[in-house]
Amino acid sequence: MSQTRKQQRSVTAAQQFLGTMPWGRLLANPTVWIFAATIGLIVAAQQYWHNGIGKSGEVDPQFALRTEQVVINEPDLEIGTAPQQLLRVEFLQASRSLLDAQLVRDLADYLKTWPFVQSIQSIVKTHQGVTVRVTYREPVALVEWKTPHEAFRRYVDDLGQIMPQPTAPKDRQKSLLRINVIEPVMESLRDWSVWPDERIQAATRIACDLRGSSDRLGIYRIVTYRRDRRDFSQPFELWTARGGKIVWSDDPMSDSAEIVAAKLRLLNDWQERNGSFDQLAGWKKLDVREGKVRLVDDASEVANRPFGIPAAR
Repeated sequence: MSQTRKQQRSVTAAQQFLGTMPWGRLLANPTVWIFAATIGLIVAAQQYWHNGIGKSGEVDPQFALRTEQVVINEPDLEIGTAPQQLLRVEFLQASRSLLDAQLVRDLADYLKTWPFVQSIQSIVKTHQGVTVRVTYREPVALVEWKTPHEAFRRYVDDLGQIMPQPTAPKDRQKSLLRINVIEPVMESLRDWSVWPDERIQAATRIACDLRGSSDRLGIYRIVTYRRDRRDFSQPFELWTARGGKIVWSDDPMSDSAEIVAAKLRLLNDWQERNGSFDQLAGWKKLDVREGKVRLVDDASEVANRPFGIPAAR
């Protein structure tokens, strides 16, 4: 019985305490309820303005993102497509709201699907629209090969992707390394697909490794051959425009940055002591595969083989 009385006294005390609380009196004030209702309306309006989408799930026309409100920088070189048109046709084919909080993220995810985009610099959204700046992929080498009847050229970027023709003006073509292979694999040579020939992929890696050094060293071509269609054992050589040869690597894809840097130091030191590599043409070539410079005989007579190398520039 005493326990029950204690509980009743506790409840009564709590009620008296709550009745004396300031916020308790505030809740009984009609002004407070009007204020709370106003806040609720503001939150609902913010949610609507945040997404620009009505209760029906349709984009409010006054907030719909129009095609002319999306601006993207154009590439300096030909890439075989119009980025501005792609944005309008593909990304905006479904109505989008300029107020959509996911707009920038969705646009970034879409741009990453473009094989010709190297990186996204910025996406800026304002009440006037969306401005996009990206870095486009550029060629790092020009693959050359020929048959008894025809000569071919195709550009490749740093991933070994095949780039559209023409990609670069003539003055920029002169700075690109040439890649030469015998009987290159040419199945499915589609723009922005990776070249199916592993030798060309590896040669592209060399072109990236030599970027910034090839002009100083006088390197003009990256060359590799094979005894037959199943042979991938032949090393990759670097050639000057006049036929000086450097045996560079057996497997460029496995060469670390440290190995590449060491080989470049060897070539720089040799060039400083001895002059141009052109003097080696036709009788000797340098081999730097083992991390040191070896002077070996050039008895390959590569220039006399079928599918030979086109004349230097």
